[in-house]
Amino acid sequence: MKYKCKIQKNISHNLILALFIIITSVVNAQEKATLSGIVVNESGEPVINIGVVIRPYKIKPGGIRQEKFITHLVQQTDIDGSFTMTNIPPESIKIQIGDDDTETKILSIDLEGLTLFPEERPPFRMMLFSLEPGAKIENAIIKIKSKIIPQIRARVVAADGTPIADSQVQTAINRNDIDRSGSGRSRGPRRTDSEGYFTEKLRIDDEPQFYRIAIEHEGYFAVSDPFMPHEGQPVVHLLLKLNDKPIPFDDNTPERVTVEFNRLLNTPAVWIRNPINGHDYKRIYCEGMEDALNQSNIEKAYLVSINDKIEEKWIENITGMSECIIGLRYMVEEGKWKWHSGEPVTYTNWGNEKPLNEKIDMQDRVIVRSYGKWNLLSSNQHRGSPLIAVLEKENPKEKPKEDK
Repeated sequence: MKYKCKIQKNISHNLILALFIIITSVVNAQEKATLSGIVVNESGEPVINIGVVIRPYKIKPGGIRQEKFITHLVQQTDIDGSFTMTNIPPESIKIQIGDDDTETKILSIDLEGLTLFPEERPPFRMMLFSLEPGAKIENAIIKIKSKIIPQIRARVVAADGTPIADSQVQTAINRNDIDRSGSGRSRGPRRTDSEGYFTEKLRIDDEPQFYRIAIEHEGYFAVSDPFMPHEGQPVVHLLLKLNDKPIPFDDNTPERVTVEFNRLLNTPAVWIRNPINGHDYKRIYCEGMEDALNQSNIEKAYLVSINDKIEEKWIENITGMSECIIGLRYMVEEGKWKWHSGEPVTYTNWGNEKPLNEKIDMQDRVIVRSYGKWNLLSSNQHRGSPLIAVLEKENPKEKPKEDK
């Protein structure tokens, strides 16, 4: 069996793409093709229960592509990540990997030592092939990168707590990059179920983003706090309580709804909720440790405490992997390390070596470097250059009421 590939070169890249694969075999021209192999992730581990779809297609005059949907060419990988497609029509096909719950990118396809790479432009979850009659491809390895597409599961209630059941609501979702370099908005109607719930998938990009959702129902509005799903989180649960002062019926026009959505969603969203611990976090700029402490006092917050690897990873998303001051300080008089919040130090992630206590000045501050490790920054470093710090505070709504 021979493989022929047409590979396109890009000025800014080496070989990046094999658009079409022509597989030739000395077989009867009426035979249909077979394709089998395995789908793996970036680490080479099998990906189970992910969709593999093959669709024959033709390019018609004018560049119009016509695709077919054939039931037996839709499969999910088994417990070993394997798939086998038979009776594939002897014509051009498109192979697509993924499902509705994941965002998938094909990284490469290996055909018995011949490795093909996708084009450097969307869509990344599919590649195009052309099969000769009777072609039989075995042991193909399709390497993919996928991540869960998080969704909102929100419950809509009236001001008195009554669920808004079996009703249509208008939604508007804002998303913003952490550094405010990019943003987007989507709108549309949704229908609540018998208990007032609706679901909405979130659009995700490569850069960390935070979200805010506003809804409208019969002139009443609600808006969520800013939130950011943590990595791998499938569902964000929200409670959206409508206000008690609706837009007058005669004034409830689409234009007025748009104005109100803009008012609610364009309010600066600086605090971001961590769905794991319910705490709020805020990224600030400061001139040094003293300035950071002053800002934390004004905000009635404290410099961030990092209690485990999961929280540290979440904070990396807040800072965008920038160097940042955290709340860990060495208390010379007490002779020990202490978080600004007063929490005990149960987790550290020092770089090459932990600082020697006798050489630490009270004005020194601990920072997280861009590569994720902690280092001590002396008080005379970065003088005059703004630094980033992260503030943290407990959400008052999450605190239990004390018995009187």
